[in-house]
Amino acid sequence: SGHPVQVPPHPSTTDGYDRWARESKHGVAKLCNSVQMITHTVLLEMGPEVSQEDLQYIAELLRQLPNEIEEIRSYEVGLDCGFAPNNAHIAVIARFASAEDYAIYAAHPRHLEVISTHIRPRLAARSAVQFESDGVPPAR
Repeated sequence: SGHPVQVPPHPSTTDGYDRWARESKHGVAKLCNSVQMITHTVLLEMGPEVSQEDLQYIAELLRQLPNEIEEIRSYEVGLDCGFAPNNAHIAVIARFASAEDYAIYAAHPRHLEVISTHIRPRLAARSAVQFESDGVPPAR
């Protein structure tokens, strides 16, 4: 069974996400079982000043995170194809063997650096969900 812990606040809140990441002890997310696989899905809508080159650069920075954060089991980053207006610009789907592994990723200094330096200053809106998934992804 899972145990209660802190859940990270929305990263666009003033320093809330960074504070959570610094103060948490890599606890598991509320309502999730700490032994089941966690899928983390994020949609990022960037501001109108962000160019296609900027989006590609941010996506590449995100794609490098699995090389630096061993707790990531699988990581997919995609740019919107533009089929519909008002879509988000960037999507991330990450999978972790446990809620603890997700919390380590969420608080990892490189992850927070990419967010604070490259995403947050250009971010118009963010939506995310973490949910329990069946099975455990294969080790990378």
